[in-house]
Amino acid sequence: MKLNEAKKVFHAIRRDENRVFVDEHAYADYPDRKFTEQEVIKLISNTKGQFQDTDDSDYLGKRFFWRTKDLSNRWIRIVLELDKDEEGNFILAISAWRHL
Repeated sequence: MKLNEAKKVFHAIRRDENRVFVDEHAYADYPDRKFTEQEVIKLISNTKGQFQDTDDSDYLGKRFFWRTKDLSNRWIRIVLELDKDEEGNFILAISAWRHL
C-alpha cells in the first residue's frame, strides 16, 4: 500500500476502538515501558503526530510508523500494520512501539 493511501486509512479508522488491535507483544514484552494496551490505543488517536513509511525495506508498504509524544512529552514510535477483517474492512494492528 502506498504511503498516502495508508495515511488516509489510518486517519479514518484510528479512533474506532473496534478496529484497532494491539498485539500483546507491544505492551507485555516490554514492562519497562509501562504502557497498557489502552494507553497504546490512546497514543494512536493523538492528533499531533507523523505518519511515516517503515525504514525496513522488507516491510515497505506493509508496516508504517506513527510518531507522537507520550504524556511525559517523550517521542515514541508505534509500528502498525493495516489489515482487513473477515468482511474486508480495514483494521489497524499495532505490533510494537518504543521511545525515540
